[in-house]
Amino acid sequence: MPEKLSFEETIQKIEAAASALESGKLSLDESLKVYEESVGLIRSAEKYLESARQRVRILEKGPDGSEEMKDTDDYSAEFRGA
Repeated sequence: MPEKLSFEETIQKIEAAASALESGKLSLDESLKVYEESVGLIRSAEKYLESARQRVRILEKGPDGSEEMKDTDDYSAEFRGA
């Protein structure tokens, strides 16, 4: 199983792929391969962002009016595929 990239690493790989595609130096087959890999990376980045959105949504007011984070283990485990 491939190593899980961080959000930042995923974005860097997407940017590198975009630069390679924009360079015009890749063959059609190479371009298609890079594009296909990029689609997977974009989907992975979208999952990271959705997980972050869920964590923000569960931020709520505590009994004393202060903000507190609810337990997010369920969301984190779901994102990791656990």
